[in-house]
Amino acid sequence: MEKKVVRFERETTTKDDICYGEGFSLLTDGSSCKNCRVHMVTDRFLSSEFQQGVMRDSRPFPNGTYPYVMILDTAHCNIRCRACYAWTYWDPQPGAKPVMVDEKTLANQFRCKIEKLHDPVLVANKRRVAEKTKRPFSRLRISGGEPLYNPEGDSVEFWLSFCKALDGQFEWLIENDKLTLKSESEWKSMDVEQRKAAFPVFLKADNGKVRVRFDTNGRLFKSEELTSRFIGGIYALKLRWVKIDLTFSLKGATSYEVDWFFRRNSAFDPTKLEKSEDLHSHPQWLPIAHLRDQIIHNEEAKTLVGKSEALISRTYFNPCGEVSLTLERGIMHNPAERLYLYSKDSLNWTEFGVQLAEEGLQLSTTENCIYLGQRPQAIAWRYIKHGKYELRLRCWKHRETAFLSYSMHPASIRPSLKHLQLTDYKSSALEHLAKRLSIQNHHAGKPCRFDTKRCDFWIELLPIKGNSF
Repeated sequence: MEKKVVRFERETTTKDDICYGEGFSLLTDGSSCKNCRVHMVTDRFLSSEFQQGVMRDSRPFPNGTYPYVMILDTAHCNIRCRACYAWTYWDPQPGAKPVMVDEKTLANQFRCKIEKLHDPVLVANKRRVAEKTKRPFSRLRISGGEPLYNPEGDSVEFWLSFCKALDGQFEWLIENDKLTLKSESEWKSMDVEQRKAAFPVFLKADNGKVRVRFDTNGRLFKSEELTSRFIGGIYALKLRWVKIDLTFSLKGATSYEVDWFFRRNSAFDPTKLEKSEDLHSHPQWLPIAHLRDQIIHNEEAKTLVGKSEALISRTYFNPCGEVSLTLERGIMHNPAERLYLYSKDSLNWTEFGVQLAEEGLQLSTTENCIYLGQRPQAIAWRYIKHGKYELRLRCWKHRETAFLSYSMHPASIRPSLKHLQLTDYKSSALEHLAKRLSIQNHHAGKPCRFDTKRCDFWIELLPIKGNSF
């Protein structure tokens, strides 16, 4: 049994992975290392500001000790979402280099990764890995693409076998003093030397196990049979050290928003926006209900009614159980910066969250945003160049009209639209876009006056025809 797992050459790999040196070359020998696809990265856990501002994580960790995450990335996805960041890592993209790997090999390489952290020579050669000795891991994250998706079917049996093998590797690492489990309160009470002595550390979940986050867009869980096999299968394993946290990516608060996000070539029609919609009409509600019902069916009743004092558990359904469910806003939107992906009248998460609460579920506080106002040149260039998008600016007071566009093409998709071509990262047009976004963020809500560059506008990403990713 094998599945494609991604080896991708992103910057954090060479800086933060114990196994790789500069230029993405392996530092260690051995056939198993050639297949290693588990990366320690810092792109989600850089600082207390990021944790508190974006993750909405207000836990008072000691300075510089916010947890990191270990990530396992898989290839392939069953949808192509607008504004997705993961397409750069998928087959058939030339830089993705996906390989086939079986579940036991993958679990063995997780153990190998942890063991290498005890090699003083390797750690000394990786400054940013050495800095991590001050920090714990919060979880192992299985991400994608869609991890359960396989072009030839689903991957339920693969991941069940992997969880069983991973549980055995955790047991070996813990029993042989290669890995330490600490609760958050224990970690916070330790001094610097105690933390270094205990490294590597994984923070324990509410039930005392290691949290393995499993990301999903939920589409395959529309099948009640598949949901039963996956959730029921996890419970049947009776894992000793592993707890599964399913993180479900919501693509909008209404049917129209979800449809627009899934269909990258669709035009935005603000007249179709609704302030609220019955939860049961939401296109992602059925898989959420299937997951919830299967967890309730398999979990012990006393666990389901139990309360957890851990602050992080407020975002989880069934935080103390064997499988928990987190509902996370996966659409890119940043009201804090007052820059909107397509309309300030959309994404009524508040009303959506109220309806979820009535079903016994809670919306995660995490903000998944495009920080165009914070790093406009880098982020805009990523989508325009690699994603082959045209980025348009549209004014909410004149909804039918986009007033400016940017792309690598010499003209706009719509010939009549004023257009600026972006030729490279140092392009003056990209600087123009950055200034536009900065001004917009600072003056959002002011009268719409194009001549003074003040406009309460939103950002529209349109895939350029012929884009095959």
